[in-house]
Amino acid sequence: MRGGLALLALFAMPVFATGFPPIVTKSFAPPSVAVNQISTLTITLTNPNPFSLFGASITDNFPAGLVNAGPFPGTASTTCPGAFVSPGPNMLFMSNGTIAANGSCTITAPVRSANTGFYQNDTGTLFTGFGSSLGGASATLTVVPLSQIPTLSGTALLMLGVILCCGAVSRMTPTCG
Repeated sequence: MRGGLALLALFAMPVFATGFPPIVTKSFAPPSVAVNQISTLTITLTNPNPFSLFGASITDNFPAGLVNAGPFPGTASTTCPGAFVSPGPNMLFMSNGTIAANGSCTITAPVRSANTGFYQNDTGTLFTGFGSSLGGASATLTVVPLSQIPTLSGTALLMLGVILCCGAVSRMTPTCG
């Protein structure tokens, strides 16, 4: 009987699968904006394992000058089931998220800057109940003066209108008048 109990105890022990660390990537869309225009920050959490990862948490502190563009204290959303997202004026924090087996989920937030420059934004490490990522992720937002955003002058718009009009008219009639 003692051997039977030992065998039963062996089968009752939890079995932990060996897997791969989760992956964190980050991007800005668009990657270049004018001063005070909004770009969407996206952090993607990927699980390369055939089992779900629970308790996912990550922190993203924005570089000086980059702020959450939502109403105070900030706006953020996530597609990670069960997650709690806490945005601040200069950071994001997500906790208790689940990343599906062989799947991914995202955290997004609107950001902007009142100053021109290159804003390299690095996340912290992604932690889960299974283990952590091999590091964070990084992306750079470029903020340019409003004067560097290409616009069409009144003359250019008039010429574009003539070209479009003549092109449309010339297909319908033999002459452009």
